[in-house]
Amino acid sequence: MDFVAYFNLAFLVFIVNALPAFMPPTWMILVFFLTTKDLFSVPVVVIGASMALLGRMCLYYFSSKSNRHLPTKMSNNYIELGKILGKNKVLSLPLFLLFAFYPLPSNQLFIMAGLSKLNPRLLAISFLGGRLLSYSFWVGGARAIDKNIEVMFREGFEPKSVVTIAITMLLLIILPGLVDWKKIASRLSDLCL
Repeated sequence: MDFVAYFNLAFLVFIVNALPAFMPPTWMILVFFLTTKDLFSVPVVVIGASMALLGRMCLYYFSSKSNRHLPTKMSNNYIELGKILGKNKVLSLPLFLLFAFYPLPSNQLFIMAGLSKLNPRLLAISFLGGRLLSYSFWVGGARAIDKNIEVMFREGFEPKSVVTIAITMLLLIILPGLVDWKKIASRLSDLCL
């Protein structure tokens, strides 16, 4: 068993998930290590999901500390969003699971959760469970089409599309801070009464 390759995988996945932008999706790293280092699928999935969670929790922590550097109105909007999502599990749980299964990076979700001071427990549990399942899918699929995967990594991805996706995701972090969530929550509660 190649312990160095597993350690390198764990370290890389942690770093990629702790950085806020311009990083490839973790599933691609897992598939790359799986196919080029001939690793076992189960440890790759478990290492990938657990290190992704640790990296994202670091991102959450640093985001929660950077809230004080935002304009007051924007900071208050994020905190109000956190209160809404914290109270409404029917809304937040499907949202968290969607990000956990989605093949694109989830850094914007953890940044927004940190800025919103959202309790990370539900986010962490749903993320870990979703990633264990989704990484199993990607790693299992990679084993099935092993030869085509190598071509994909050799040719790479167009840098323009990577930058476009990263900038779009960063904009998705800013937009919720511009919304007056307190006013929206007040109007929704008025409608429900």
